[in-house]
Amino acid sequence: MLHFLLRFLRRYFGFSRRESRGFLLVFPMLVLLYLVPGIFELASEKKRSLAYERYLQAAEKALKFDPQAPRNEIRQDSVKQEKKSGSTQENEKTVPRLQRSSTPLLNTVFFHETDSVLLQMVAGIGPVLSGRIIKFRELVGGFHQPEQILEVYGLSAEVAERVYTMFPFKAEITKKVRINEVDAKQLSEHPYISAAEAKVIIAYRNQHGPFQNAGDLLKIKIFNENWVKRIEPYVMW
Repeated sequence: MLHFLLRFLRRYFGFSRRESRGFLLVFPMLVLLYLVPGIFELASEKKRSLAYERYLQAAEKALKFDPQAPRNEIRQDSVKQEKKSGSTQENEKTVPRLQRSSTPLLNTVFFHETDSVLLQMVAGIGPVLSGRIIKFRELVGGFHQPEQILEVYGLSAEVAERVYTMFPFKAEITKKVRINEVDAKQLSEHPYISAAEAKVIIAYRNQHGPFQNAGDLLKIKIFNENWVKRIEPYVMW
């Protein structure tokens, strides 16, 4: 048999006699090395199976109720469980429950209380436009109607509505003109009274005496009821 194998190796693989003998010596070792991992794995698997079976037996034995156990021991175990449960509930009661705090609300500021800094909170209003609104409000002496804000140059109705949404409107006159005491120049400083209109008013006052009420202004033929109603809130007689 050995002679046949040596002859086979020399004929089909071109081995020399020495190489053929060396191959026959090495080949069984290669086969053994190939089989060793599989054998080791089988042994390990068997060992794991035995360990798992022992674990199952121990678990089943631990869970199985023993009818021969003394009643006192069972009662003591029950009392211990109840005490443990009660202690757990007490701990749960003492743990404070976190509550999410509500978002704090801002103070309500009316439009007549705002300044150029607060107005910049409104979308669409920057430093220039906010300064223009405050300046006009101060020159006119405060607003008695919400629509007066639309007289500010560059302010759209949409942005004006946002102003009053954030800063509610409340009629507030902060300054009035003493029409019987000022001169034409001082009177014309009010945005609603032009220089020409101021001259006519002062000339009429000098000719006919102090004004008593808004009706006296209607005696000046260039003025109509709408014009008088516009300036009336800002005039002192």
